[in-house]
Amino acid sequence: MSATEYGVFNDEGILEQDMWSRDEALATLAARYPDDPHVYVGEVCGDCRASEHSLDGCEACVDND
Repeated sequence: MSATEYGVFNDEGILEQDMWSRDEALATLAARYPDDPHVYVGEVCGDCRASEHSLDGCEACVDND
């Protein structure tokens, strides 16, 4: 069973991802993007975890949230 991983996103895709819990992703968002209303935490899809997309992410991740 795989754990859910979270990343930091905007409307264009993944800005940052790591093997983060939701709380770790929220802490990253607060530290690096405190004043950006367009940045949010979302679940990283299995395709992105498997292929380790760069900052582009994929449409499934963007559509997931």
